[in-house]
Amino acid sequence: MSFNNLDTGQFVQKVNEQQNKQRLNKNRGKGSPEAALQTKQHSTNK
Repeated sequence: MSFNNLDTGQFVQKVNEQQNKQRLNKNRGKGSPEAALQTKQHSTNK
C-alpha cells in the first residue's frame, strides 16, 4: 500500500476515510458512544 503517487490532499482524504471506517466498525462491534472512541486516533494529532 503505497501513497507515493498521491498528492497530500488525496492522501489525507484516504486516511480520513479509513479512520471513519474503523470508527464505524468499532461502534458496530462495541456499541460504544462516539465520545469513548476519541482516545488513540486523535490524541497523537495534537
